[in-house]
Amino acid sequence: MESWIIARYKLKRIFTMKQFIVFFYFPLILFVLIGFIFSANITSQIPIAIVDEDQSQYSAILLNLMKDNGALDVHIGTSEDVKELTRRNKVEGAYIIKEGFEEQIKKDNYPTIYVLKSSAALGADAISEIVASGVVRILSNTRAANIITQEYDRLALANYYNREQLWQEVYNTSESYWYPDQLMELKHIQFNLEGEQDDVKSSYSSFVILGIIVLFLPLALGPLFTMIMKERINETLRRVYLICSKTKILLGYLITMTIIQAIQIILYIIVSRLYLGIKFGLSNITLFIILLMYSFLTSSIVLTLSIKAKNYVLLSTYYTLIVVITSVIGGVFWPIEMLADPFQKIALLTPQGLVMRMIKLTQLNEYNYTALYGLVILTLSILLIEYSGRQLSKNI
Repeated sequence: MESWIIARYKLKRIFTMKQFIVFFYFPLILFVLIGFIFSANITSQIPIAIVDEDQSQYSAILLNLMKDNGALDVHIGTSEDVKELTRRNKVEGAYIIKEGFEEQIKKDNYPTIYVLKSSAALGADAISEIVASGVVRILSNTRAANIITQEYDRLALANYYNREQLWQEVYNTSESYWYPDQLMELKHIQFNLEGEQDDVKSSYSSFVILGIIVLFLPLALGPLFTMIMKERINETLRRVYLICSKTKILLGYLITMTIIQAIQIILYIIVSRLYLGIKFGLSNITLFIILLMYSFLTSSIVLTLSIKAKNYVLLSTYYTLIVVITSVIGGVFWPIEMLADPFQKIALLTPQGLVMRMIKLTQLNEYNYTALYGLVILTLSILLIEYSGRQLSKNI
């Protein structure tokens, strides 16, 4: 009961602090702005330009295939138009279908498409593969029709059929195999420390959003970190200690920080799911529990530092910097699997590294490892709280 009274008083006080309003609401606003850029609701089409100098049936088919590709935003224009767009970096690349495109395909020859790209283009080569796949699709259909009609000619069966009609029927049949799905499906496989994992659910957008959440959550504890240290310096904490036990004091602070973090987590999840349309590959409740465990660990660290530290001005000044540095080391901004093995181990020494690893393991259904990391987080939190209690008794 006394712990709840302390927590309620702290919450009432801290929610009226101007510093807390900045640390609590500003990250949420920034999260919405950054998250909106990476969200699934943003149009992610890549602009390209195409010049059709052949003006044939096959070039029209290729244009339609490019337009139907959800990843591309196709601009049709003249050679001069697309050169200007490329020069000004308005498109990732320009693709010129030269005259004779259809004729070359019908002769079973490989047609040529000219590619224009600027030095600043990042995806022109990848888009060229998409354009080439459309050409291969047309070429394979045509080649199938040619082979069948030639075989009919060899067997002297063409007299019984309209040769053009036969050719078109074979072409249409070959084309039908591309619907509703492609002839070949790519299955992505991710390799990590535990081995090979299939059906990876997390996307780049969800990784970025999770990283932002993990970075921003501890920032709201900065004002509370300063407040505890000031209460210890001006002996407010000593007076409370004479009335309540150290356990109730520590529990009161932990309840305060947990409630603040829980409110933040709920807001972040709601914004991510409903507004940004981000799918994390795990349920809301699971994500909430994992992030709450992470918050419990960061709260324990803040509590320990605020009770143990002597120079509170220096620490409170550099608190945000410390959070950012540990986030960088912990792999918030990039997957730690990209780093060398020693750096991956160093990343797991940070709270951010632990929780990012725990989330990824949960996404991959590695629940045994998830439970192990969760146990590590809870154990570290309890040890820090116990240490804080001893320091509280010693310093007061």
